[in-house]
Amino acid sequence: MYYPNNNLSDEITPVNDVFLINAKPYIRNVKPYSFSLSNTLSSFQRVIVSGKNFFSVTNVFLSGSNPSMFDGVTLFNLFSAESRLSATNPPFSAIEIPIFTQIDNVIYFDIPPIKQNGFLDVIILNETGYGLLSRDSYKPSLSALRKLQLPSIYGIKVGIFDNENIFFTTQSGMWFITQNNIPLTLEN
Repeated sequence: MYYPNNNLSDEITPVNDVFLINAKPYIRNVKPYSFSLSNTLSSFQRVIVSGKNFFSVTNVFLSGSNPSMFDGVTLFNLFSAESRLSATNPPFSAIEIPIFTQIDNVIYFDIPPIKQNGFLDVIILNETGYGLLSRDSYKPSLSALRKLQLPSIYGIKVGIFDNENIFFTTQSGMWFITQNNIPLTLEN
């Protein structure tokens, strides 16, 4: 305790210092922030998430902007028994990523099959709370002239295409969309 006048008399009320310690994960960036997958092939996408406070990560989750993006979406209310943590870590609907690799403040995982277009939010959990890609990757602007944000503040953009009819081909390093080997134009 600290006594303002260095006097230990009973008439002085002690002042307690308060320190806030926050150890929940913060997601700063994700790669890629946009990709397309085939709905007919068993394709997958590896995602790399970087941030800070990734020590003791227990779970990784994906939440979709469209509830039908995944099978098996569950409501997680992980901090309901902890009144101090439940206010800053509300319930969320997501799927759990069962296998992920963590090296320091970087996490790698593969996205499971996706059924719909939309945005994905990455949620990283440790015992002190969870980090959310769409919330934590936002960078407050220090100047009205400089409002640069990473594309990941909206989540990971996912597009699904029908592999039976549309193909992505490359010529001289440029990508083209073709259907039945005919390049698609704006008129198609």
